[in-house]
Amino acid sequence: MELIKKFAETTLVSRGLIVDLACHDLNSHNPHAHLLFTTRKLTNKA
Repeated sequence: MELIKKFAETTLVSRGLIVDLACHDLNSHNPHAHLLFTTRKLTNKA
């Protein structure tokens, strides 16, 4: 979980993107995550 969060923060959020992170089946044989993120930076422009 911490590895996924760090990846999202250093790779996407640090570039101004918004990330929706969902982790599934953490205690099973198939733990995995889904990252949905914007395709454009968030800016103050209207």
